Parts: sequence; C-alpha cells; structure tokens
Amino acid sequence: ALGMVLFLAGFLVLGPALVGPLSRIFGRLLTLIYAREGRLAQGNLVRQPERAAVTATTIAISLAILIALAGMTTSITDGMLQYLDKSLQSDFLLLPESLFLGQGNVGAGPELARAVRETNGVAGVTALRHVDALVNGTGVQIVGVDPVTYPQLAGLIFFEGEPEVAYERLGQGRAIVVNSILAKQNGVQVGETLTLQTASGPQAYEVVGIGLDYLNAKAAEGYVSHAMMAQDFLETGDVLILIALAEGVDRAQVQAGLLAAARDYPAFSLLSFEQLRDSQLQAVQGQKLGMIMVVAMLAVPSLLALANTLGINVLERTREIGMMRAVGATRRQVRRMIVAESLLLSAMGVAFGILAGIWMGYVIVGAMSYTGLPLAYYFPYAGILIAIAVGLLLGVLAALVPARHAARLDIVSALAYE
Repeated sequence: ALGMVLFLAGFLVLGPALVGPLSRIFGRLLTLIYAREGRLAQGNLVRQPERAAVTATTIAISLAILIALAGMTTSITDGMLQYLDKSLQSDFLLLPESLFLGQGNVGAGPELARAVRETNGVAGVTALRHVDALVNGTGVQIVGVDPVTYPQLAGLIFFEGEPEVAYERLGQGRAIVVNSILAKQNGVQVGETLTLQTASGPQAYEVVGIGLDYLNAKAAEGYVSHAMMAQDFLETGDVLILIALAEGVDRAQVQAGLLAAARDYPAFSLLSFEQLRDSQLQAVQGQKLGMIMVVAMLAVPSLLALANTLGINVLERTREIGMMRAVGATRRQVRRMIVAESLLLSAMGVAFGILAGIWMGYVIVGAMSYTGLPLAYYFPYAGILIAIAVGLLLGVLAALVPARHAARLDIVSALAYE
C-alpha cells in the first residue's frame, strides 16, 4: 500500500519531467495515424509540461480506480464462486428463508433429514445447524456439522490444518474449526484452545483447523460436531440440508419426492446447486452494474480536465494557429492536431492508470485477505481493456469542442490576437 502511494506521489512530482519522453514514445505510434499533426501535437505538449502532467494525472487516477474496482470485483466474484463450488456442491439443497445461516432462520427437527434420506434416489444427506455464542464477550456464530457426512457431500475450505485430521478430531469431542475472522479476533492458532460460552457454561474447545464455507465467510464463525452442538448448546435443529443423488436416477422424480418430504416445512425451499449458483451469479452481476455507474461518474472530471487543458492550449496558441492557417494549413489539419494532443494526454494517463490500478487492486484484495476473507487476486483483463477504451474515448470527446473552435478561427483575427 505504501509503495502504491509513493508511486502515485512520484508520478505527481515527476510528471512534468516525464511528459517529454512519454510524448515521444506515444508520438511515434500516433504518427502512424496523424503523420504531420502528431509531430506538432508532441511539440505542443512539451511546451507546457506542468499542465500536461496535471491533466494526465487526473486521467490516471480515474482509470486507476476503475481498474482497481475491476480487479476487486473479479477477485471477489471468482473467489466467492470457488468457495460456493467447494463448500455447497451437492445435487440439491433444502435452504432456509435466509441463505446466510445467522439471520433468524428457524431449524427443522431431525424428522426432515430422515424423510429426505428415505426418499428414493437419494444417496447421501448431511445437515448444518446453527447457534449464537460468545467468545471473550463477543458474539460469534457456531455451525454444527456431521464430521463424517459433511466432507463427503461438501466440506470446508481449509487454510490451516489437515482436513482429515480436523474432521476426525471434531468427531472425538470438544474440537472446533474457526474461520479466519474468528481466529484473528481472538489471536488463536491451530493447536490452541478457545473458550466458548455455551448453554452448559464455558467450555474449552481445541482449535483443529482454520477454514470457512461460502455461507459464513463474512462473520466470525466456528464449526463443531452435531454431538457437541447438542451436548453443549442444546441445539438439534437443522437449518440447511445438503442432498446427493444416486447415479443414474431420474432427477425430476427425485425432486418430486424431495418436495413431498419437505411439504410440511414451508420455511425451507428446495433448490438445485445450479439454481443456487445462478442466483448468486446474478447478484454479483448487479454489483458489477454499480461499479459501471461509479466508473461513469469518475470519467466526468477526467473529461472536464482534458477539455479544459485543450481549450486553454487553443486559446494560448490562437495567433500560432492563425499563422498555420495563413501558410496553408487546412481546417481539417488543425482539428487533427488538437485531437492528436488529446490522444497523447489520454495515452499518458492510461499508461500510468493501468500500472496504478493493478497495484491498487492487488492492495485492496490483499487487505480483504488480511481481515479474514482470503481471496486470490485475479488479473482484471476486461477492466484493463475497458480502461483503455474509456481513456481513448475521453481523448476524442474532450477534443471535439476545442478542435472545432481552433478550426473555425478567423485567420485575420487570429493573427491580430495578443
């Protein structure tokens, strides 16, 4: 994070000195489109490096935020979907009213899981239970799992500890798998003990692993066995049931049987894993729409700054433009020169915006991992392409009015301009 801040600060300080080298680099590319006008535009920018640097910095910061948001969104989307695939991938799920277990769901007795298990075509069933507890005076959520059937149908994503050993210890007594948030809040590691305030009084649980599942990734959470859940917390209600089908069965018939088994439990909904995944993916797409709106708002100040710089440049060079027109430059060539200047400024901003944005996105994802939600950083290819397109579009749009004004200057009035 400090490196990213220093990088941006360095760009602000050294920007004027970089205008010349960068304009020559991008100017070579621009001359492929605007041969003569590109060389003139390059020379014009070098004459006012401070102004060009400020404008390029404004564009760079806006695009950096765009790319950082794209990297963060991509990492969250792909990371959370991976958590979903690993921790909930059964054929069908009986879900409570709220998908996230700690939000007031009412559990069902063991009769529901038994009826589901007895449905023709069902090969395996496991259930999750939930209670609230206290650790060092702070509220935490405790999830009960069956150490035998849960890893067969789904399972936790482990960051520390061996899964086989952890599940075995869960089945032997007071053992707990904590997620990263709970581990950081209480400073515990694998092998240490954590005291839970239970319905039966304070009980010491050995931490046998650090991991999480999709539903409980954002809150302090611990996972214990069904036996300890019943013994210490006096809870035997199931709030989520995962169902695996036998091979070769008719899914439609099994689904009908499962609906019949759950008919007397209106608080539960039957969904296939594919339906659940699609619904979560749609929610993520809605978040991406919000990001696009943020990007649109960020683009406005960059557009205004670029148009303002170009407008001032045209005003200051009124007499010069008049002389160019007097010696034979066409209106079209004047317009192309102004557009070339704008594209050069945009290219500088895009280049530094991409570097800063990738860095910023990596820092944000790393910060999220540090706070207890480990996520891998996914390179935002789409975000970078969008940033390049937005930067070039800004260059063209910002040049429209100044270029038109410059091309329409009256030659005699321009030559007499002071």
